[in-house]
Amino acid sequence: MAIRSTPPGRKRRRKDKLHSPSLSTDYNSGMIPSRVRFTVRRQASLILLILICSVSVAGQPTDLSGRLDTLLGDPALGASVWAVKVVSVNNGEVLYERNSRVLLVPASNLKLVTAIAAIQKLGLDYRFRTRIETDGEIRNGVLEGSLIIRGSGDPTLGARPSSPDLEHMEAGNPWETFDSWAQHLKSLGIHAIRGDLVGDDTLLAPADPGPGWAWDDLPWGYASPAGGLLFNENLVLLHIVSSGPGSVPRLEIVPDLPFLRIVSTMATACEGQLPEIELTRDIGENLTTIGGIVRPSADQWRSVNAGDPSRYFMSALRQALNRAGIELEGTVRLAGSKPPSAARLLFTHDSPDLRYILRVLLKTSHNLYAEVLARIISTQPSRKSLESGIEQIEEVL
Repeated sequence: MAIRSTPPGRKRRRKDKLHSPSLSTDYNSGMIPSRVRFTVRRQASLILLILICSVSVAGQPTDLSGRLDTLLGDPALGASVWAVKVVSVNNGEVLYERNSRVLLVPASNLKLVTAIAAIQKLGLDYRFRTRIETDGEIRNGVLEGSLIIRGSGDPTLGARPSSPDLEHMEAGNPWETFDSWAQHLKSLGIHAIRGDLVGDDTLLAPADPGPGWAWDDLPWGYASPAGGLLFNENLVLLHIVSSGPGSVPRLEIVPDLPFLRIVSTMATACEGQLPEIELTRDIGENLTTIGGIVRPSADQWRSVNAGDPSRYFMSALRQALNRAGIELEGTVRLAGSKPPSAARLLFTHDSPDLRYILRVLLKTSHNLYAEVLARIISTQPSRKSLESGIEQIEEVL
């Protein structure tokens, strides 16, 4: 069975091949009002649930057709285009179809292909391993040398693993991992670093924006680029709290780092105004503006991508070390195109296994997780590219 949709306000784009393991989920675009994006996502989830339940029970095509027609007839989806075809795996009977010959972007169901390739190439017990190393010695509470972080592309270093709800990472603690690293360094006798804080992000090649994204997609969290060093899924969470009509909403930034520049021009909707939140970011700049109209007395969350994953990671780690009282005398820098030479291992950090990672990928339709996995299965020893990963996916197919 296959489901594809094109939402209101978005033109269909042609995809010649498997350009991206996630393929941009166009219904998430910032051009589309958030209430429509939510409705599309909710209806898509309901449709998949109905398909799973109904197709498993033979002889129910009439009931299936009626239920799908009801969902797809939602007035909120009036300007959307849906392409659906349900076929029995037992006898090939077509149980339901609507616009089944219309060519639309396959969207997030291609994440299933990426997941299958990851299982075959990596195994369900696979874990990302980040190495914390040094080129110096520890003397009298001081690390006489640099602290080196060798990134593995681990997308789980952030709030989601500590959240009780897989789909709502705002309930978790983004600092949990970095705080534990800082405490472990102190347990090793490191209370000051007389060297640099060095990030090695060379395992993955630098990520360009996906070819399916429009320019106005890029500030949103779902368009976050992949990288060898990832903190909090490269997301900044915006907590928006509004009061009475016409008032200025309060904006809380989580995590709030000096690296980030976020400006709010939002206002609370007055009677008759249609709520809609917008994000803008000048290409190549680190300034993000959140504007538009929000509902009165609303408490809501939005996610913004932080831009450069490695700089975001290193800025956050520096702040975690500062909070723990570990003084850094040197600078914060990246290794560049050439990784640091062999150094002494202090400790490692392992991610949850691939089972957990796939739950996040498939349950939340996570674009970043999909791209990271596609790159990791590349046979390149370093600077793993999406193109090389796609070759491995096609080999599995």
